Amino acid sequence: MAPQTGEPEVIDSLGHHTAWWRELVGPAAAGRSVLIATNWIRTPRLPVSWGEHVHPDHEMLWGSDGKVGVQVAGRDYWVPASYGLWIPAGVPHAACAVSGTGFNCTWIDRARSPVDATEPVLLPMSPLLVDLLDHLRIDATAPERRRRAEEFALDLLAPDVRGPLSVPRPTSAAARRVADAVLAELTVPRTAEEWAGEFGMSARSLNRAFVAETGLAFGQWRSRARMALAATLLDQGRTVASVARQVGYRTPSAFIAAYRRTTGTSPARHRQHMTHVT
Repeated sequence: MAPQTGEPEVIDSLGHHTAWWRELVGPAAAGRSVLIATNWIRTPRLPVSWGEHVHPDHEMLWGSDGKVGVQVAGRDYWVPASYGLWIPAGVPHAACAVSGTGFNCTWIDRARSPVDATEPVLLPMSPLLVDLLDHLRIDATAPERRRRAEEFALDLLAPDVRGPLSVPRPTSAAARRVADAVLAELTVPRTAEEWAGEFGMSARSLNRAFVAETGLAFGQWRSRARMALAATLLDQGRTVASVARQVGYRTPSAFIAAYRRTTGTSPARHRQHMTHVT
């Protein structure tokens, strides 16, 4: 059955449309008859958010053609196009996606996982791993053949040593309102004074709150948020000039300098790494 208008479209591991969320089936819900289960999700023409929740299985979000964000323990993570974002079983998290975004949601049996992580980590999505996960969507695969393919796919799961570029979120209501507004408008060239004034704060109070609650001054925090989004856009094949504009820099050179300062590498080297992975 196709989804109702305004609901995300979900196609389960058997290729069937499912009702959203309640019927997303991972290994735990399937009685451990499978080790890996994948759903393809397409958001409607409005942004979608999912409140804090947990899964009994490990979860991996990958193959995004838009912008997907995950919030874990007060930190924001973007899902890069050429990586999977691994969320350990039992870890409370929330998520959001912009309108029209498609992505894969894969669950992995927590008892058979080769990834030993207690917080989100990035996993390179090689063409071979992607092909295996696509192959495992087919219901007609004989049980013994499916198990061999699942074991092979599990062998290919390995965290990226870089880890995800996360963005810590402030905890106080006032600073959080500013953070949410900045994340929604990363291209707006406002100063700290202007952002603070919009929410009835002084620039000094705003900066003090961000340092105390995120460990970063407001300007550093905004740069990190921009670079986290930039990494996702670079992974989608956007040009450096295009990414610079989309994250609020007037010139590519200013963006390149900020990217190197925040991540320790250049956009070009980031792209070379992505090409090597894929």
